[in-house]
Amino acid sequence: MPDLGFYHPIVIHFAIGLLSAGVVLRWVSLTRRGRGAGRAAAGVILASTFATLVAAHSGEDAHVAVEALPGISAPVRAHQTWGERTRNLVLAVGVLELLALRWRARVRTLRLTSAGIGLAAVLAALETGKLGGELVYAHAGGVGIRSGDPADVARLLLAGLVNQADVDDKAGRSEDAASLLEIAARRFPADPVVQLLAADALLRDRNDPAGALAILRRLGPIPDASNLRFRRGWLTADALDEPRGPRGEGDDPGALSLGPIQISMPGVWVKTDGESRSPGASRRPRVIRGPQCTLPPTEPGA
Repeated sequence: MPDLGFYHPIVIHFAIGLLSAGVVLRWVSLTRRGRGAGRAAAGVILASTFATLVAAHSGEDAHVAVEALPGISAPVRAHQTWGERTRNLVLAVGVLELLALRWRARVRTLRLTSAGIGLAAVLAALETGKLGGELVYAHAGGVGIRSGDPADVARLLLAGLVNQADVDDKAGRSEDAASLLEIAARRFPADPVVQLLAADALLRDRNDPAGALAILRRLGPIPDASNLRFRRGWLTADALDEPRGPRGEGDDPGALSLGPIQISMPGVWVKTDGESRSPGASRRPRVIRGPQCTLPPTEPGA
């Protein structure tokens, strides 16, 4: 039988939906006004039985890649155990429905038993789904690794680096956060969001405007993302506002070295007000995003 692990999230939704609908119809059919729903309930429950068997098989296939992850065996076993319980309960319900179709003398007793066990099967399916969700979203089981595609694994790595950096930053470990974002910037040089995050971390956490400017200088055009272009211009302005780099013997010790990126960037222009760049003058650059949007100076009299 082919590997169905990729289709497990799809099949399991059909199984839960059909099972829930079938059990509801079976309980309705036990009432006086709902007797006409009996055959419909049987049909839906039998369809859910087939879907549950396929879901159980696809779940076994999906576990192969997940079980290789360290520290995840216990959640996998819990999900697998509840999946097997759900499958067995649904099979029992399916058998009772088939018997009710063939054994007319005991039809009400069989259907009542089917309704009771079906309710237990629905509760078991919900618990199985909850454990499966925790396996995927809390333990990264299958996220980015199921296919083995390097692009999927890379997205998982990027998500881990950025989110762990955010956790470290909130916990006061700014150096660790900057290190993780620096790794992300090296691994994903074409992602403008990652580059801007890394530049911001260098500027804010390491007080390294030269490193931030180097990242911003390497960043190419950002089409159709005005917010990112604005963010790049703002970071560039902040970096230019910080004294940096070695100074020559004839340089004014109070002057700001703007370095080699005092140029127009694609979509963003950084401009300093006035001719003087001494600390007594306005050193805060103004970021101009587009030809019609100019931010006001940040200092009075600029």
